[in-house]
Amino acid sequence: MQSSRTGPVAPRAGDRLLAAADAIAVIRLALHQPLRPETVVVIRDADARAGTIVVVSGTFSGDAVITVCEVLSAAVGGDHRAEPSGLVVASVRPDQPMTSDDLDRWLEAADVTEEAGSELVEWFIVTGDAKSPRFECPRDALGEPPRWRTLTT
Repeated sequence: MQSSRTGPVAPRAGDRLLAAADAIAVIRLALHQPLRPETVVVIRDADARAGTIVVVSGTFSGDAVITVCEVLSAAVGGDHRAEPSGLVVASVRPDQPMTSDDLDRWLEAADVTEEAGSELVEWFIVTGDAKSPRFECPRDALGEPPRWRTLTT
């Protein structure tokens, strides 16, 4: 997996998000301490740079990820964009680990994002505590290939 960073260096504005580790480093900076139910969305441009981070607080329902993806992908995707953008999403559920329902949520969130002209690059479920959060990925559990695209420039 290609990464634009090495070691525990904090990401900087303009860094490309080329791998899950890059995205997790950005998401960690946006997480509330202590962890609480929220959804963090990193919006990538066509060059895989994170231009915007959106934090939606109070997303207690597991299905909230679908609504958040639908709304944000409609805002950043579509015909008005020269090139498609991508969403990297993290649902923070401190006491609620990944379940089999999350596999269906991944598929539905990916579909609504694509229909809006964007791409769901990754969805993490963040559990545990702020000191050592655990990042799980429904896409991995389904056996789907990663959606991180290697860029040559």
